[in-house]
Amino acid sequence: MESTIPTEVGQFVVKQIRSLDQLEVLLLLSALPDREWSVTALDSVVRSNPDSVAQWLDGFVAEGFVVRHGDPPVYRYQPPTEAMAQTIAALGATYKVSRHKIVELIYSRAQSIKDLSDAFRFKNPEA
Repeated sequence: MESTIPTEVGQFVVKQIRSLDQLEVLLLLSALPDREWSVTALDSVVRSNPDSVAQWLDGFVAEGFVVRHGDPPVYRYQPPTEAMAQTIAALGATYKVSRHKIVELIYSRAQSIKDLSDAFRFKNPEA
């Protein structure tokens, strides 16, 4: 049976998720909501790039999915509403059973943005 991506999950991915690693960070945070994470600790699990992990965390803080405190900072999952928590939980569940569909959605979005930016790129008329 072919499953589909729930509408709210698809909308969330299109609006919020730019890469597979970013998704993995959010899903790890949401899976362990009582745990506080440093950038280094998260990076050691997802094995990405510490600078990218820090940037994604800052974005999640700005969106209200994550809270930050301390120096050096630690981060903890704390979505602003129960509805948002349910959407992120649904994203995690969907990703478990239809990983390929979520990956396709992330990268098709990235390709659409590239195509759009290419359309506005100035072209040399003599080339």
